[in-house]
Amino acid sequence: MSVEERVFVVNDDEAVRDSIGVLLETVDIPYVTYPDGQSFLDGVDPSEVSCLVLDRRMPDMSGLELLDRIQEALSRDADNRGQAADVESVKEQIAELTPREREVFKRVASGQANKVVAIELGISERTVEIHRSNVMQKTHSRSLADLVRLLIKTEALQTGD
Repeated sequence: MSVEERVFVVNDDEAVRDSIGVLLETVDIPYVTYPDGQSFLDGVDPSEVSCLVLDRRMPDMSGLELLDRIQEALSRDADNRGQAADVESVKEQIAELTPREREVFKRVASGQANKVVAIELGISERTVEIHRSNVMQKTHSRSLADLVRLLIKTEALQTGD
């Protein structure tokens, strides 16, 4: 999927908007113009790859106030992208586990001792230790606390939180 790049021109002076538009057209750059900050905020698709050209002095919302709103939006977007990357990482780590390793992971991260896990799953304690080691390696966990955090994230994904 190709993402279209465009320039957003926000200026309350129609002649200035038109002039910038003509300049952009001469170099084949797609653009969209807006007469004020609010119409830009109402009309822009935040997923677009874009550049913003704006007037810093406009009625109702100055360019600087718009840049403050944009900075807030960029910060929120960075947070959302970070969370999405974290979710993907958790999904990838869990997908690497075999069904038995998932069982051992859930039980160990829930606080069950290896011996208890072995009895409940009908396998040897040594086999539990091997599965636990594989889980630690595949999930890049260094401690039981890391496994507990991963389990909490996994459960949150399953419940949609």
